[in-house]
Amino acid sequence: MHTPEQTERIRKYESATDKALVEFYENAQTLPDWEANHSRYEICKVGARLAGIVSKLVGFDTEGWPVSLSGNHAVHIYRGHGPAGTHDHSLADSAHVGRLAFILDHLDEAGFLVAQNGEIVHSFEYRNADGTPAPMINIRMRIDGFVAVQQAVPDSKAHCIHIVSMRIQK
Repeated sequence: MHTPEQTERIRKYESATDKALVEFYENAQTLPDWEANHSRYEICKVGARLAGIVSKLVGFDTEGWPVSLSGNHAVHIYRGHGPAGTHDHSLADSAHVGRLAFILDHLDEAGFLVAQNGEIVHSFEYRNADGTPAPMINIRMRIDGFVAVQQAVPDSKAHCIHIVSMRIQK
């Protein structure tokens, strides 16, 4: 049984699917590696709420920056969490990926991705303006008994937040 607020949040989540993002995500699976590496989809712009949270973590303002998903990260997500995922099948329904903008706008919490040794995990791919590796951030949103988790990298060099992974936790 859900409260009226929970029912409304579920309804909004389910209706927030960006069909063009789902198409990009699914089409990325058929691209040659070199083409997937160069394709990108702008999911949304960083809003004030997310920017405030990220700013407290990294110390710089990201409001208005684009949030993007590259073809190679779409492939990574699909291979790890899609219908035949090697880790789980939590994203067997591609519509969840199409709701990334909703998750970013309605997140419940965010923090640095931390390794088992307690150190902050940094991206091997993205760097900050000063040349240091960009930190990875876990973004979480609770919805209908599960948690949508995505990993993002705020890249101060490119002024972009890159979505590098996503999964659903029960």
